[in-house]
Amino acid sequence: MFQFLFESTPGIHIFAIVALLIFIVIFTIILIWVIRVDKAYLKYLQYLPLESENQDGDKDHGKIEKW
Repeated sequence: MFQFLFESTPGIHIFAIVALLIFIVIFTIILIWVIRVDKAYLKYLQYLPLESENQDGDKDHGKIEKW
């Protein structure tokens, strides 16, 4: 059913090409960011959800150093 719909629409292949290009661009940007990001920043983010707050509202970082 969908095959007939896609074949009967002129210029539909442009959407597939644009979607593929958008995916490649976003994937490349994220890959470059992952390679270049500071490892200390990733270590800080790794334990972020597990941080506990003190009575004063300050976060207890323990051995975790802020980047």
